Amino acid sequence: MDEPLEASRFRFAGLERSERLSEADFAKCRAVSRKCEAVYRDYLDRRKSGRLPDRFGLSVWWDQLVEHRENTWIRSFLYMNYLRLTHDHSGFLPAVWRRSEDVGNDRPRLQAIFEALRENDEAALREKLHEGRNLGNELRPVLRDYLDHIRTVPDRYRVRVPLIYGEMGLEYDGILVNDMSLTVQSRVNALHAQQILNWIDHASRAKGPVTILEIGAGHGAMAQAFRQFFPGHVRYIIVDLPHVMVSSALYLGRLVGWDGVHVLSEGEKVPRDADVCIVPFHLIEGFRDQIDDVTLAVNTMSFFEMTEPQLRFYAGWLRDLLSPGAGVLYEENCVTSPNHLDVPAVLARYFAHRRDIVDRGRPPFRHGCQRLWYN
Repeated sequence: MDEPLEASRFRFAGLERSERLSEADFAKCRAVSRKCEAVYRDYLDRRKSGRLPDRFGLSVWWDQLVEHRENTWIRSFLYMNYLRLTHDHSGFLPAVWRRSEDVGNDRPRLQAIFEALRENDEAALREKLHEGRNLGNELRPVLRDYLDHIRTVPDRYRVRVPLIYGEMGLEYDGILVNDMSLTVQSRVNALHAQQILNWIDHASRAKGPVTILEIGAGHGAMAQAFRQFFPGHVRYIIVDLPHVMVSSALYLGRLVGWDGVHVLSEGEKVPRDADVCIVPFHLIEGFRDQIDDVTLAVNTMSFFEMTEPQLRFYAGWLRDLLSPGAGVLYEENCVTSPNHLDVPAVLARYFAHRRDIVDRGRPPFRHGCQRLWYN
């Protein structure tokens, strides 16, 4: 794509776009985070006392992270999420983390950015991030890639990131564009190319809201995309690590409405009328009989981080959960490290059919490691 970008069509999405939380919302943030912290402490207690089966153990590097950080992890992780939701400019964080990794983990610079965020000091933040216009220039290649991604995608399937929470990037025709939104758009394109989105649309119209299950949801970007595409027609269930799920709980709670997102702990029931349910992975045995009729299961870039017993557990569960002809697993797991698990080799033992999603450019998508599995 060599033609020049039309300057009038995009601009750097300014910091003023962020939205402050009301005292009531901040109180909800605190309540959700405290519940997530309690679930995490329960996981640590079970882990230390040997009450977790092997399939609920973490891979070596995750295990070491929990072993050495424990409560410090809780405080720092919750702090980052509070920051994201309560400070005007914290949406810079995802881009900063990504860029800092590219230049060798410049921790002092990151610390300065955190301090500027904490003090809500816009001038200091802009200085540390090289002025908004320069950051915008760095994102221009992402915008070119984005324009290529939306060429043949119906408008209803264009990912629209909410312009709140300090999200940053380039704004094109009123839509925020950054590396994360492009990644989500790529996954949407892969699903659209295989007619999965149209299938969900038809199923929801025929029988009412469909259930989508995501294992490892990050901060909830895919969940938000599905809610955008099928408003009122999707019930979303997330299974995640207890020290990670706080991110999606806070993000989706603010977007869906605090009463529409349920973080489950031991002994609770899965609400049938909830928009979003978040289940800690080590408690899934207690909830698996309450989760059924799943139309689409999703995993992106985390199956390969698991131990093999854990992945086998999920694969067996999904095989039983996804009825032949009525449910499908979409996964994207690119092997980029010798420590990564061979995901296709494991899943092939549980699913009769594998379909590699090949990028034919209409619409394009990234990575080249997206697959569908079904029986």
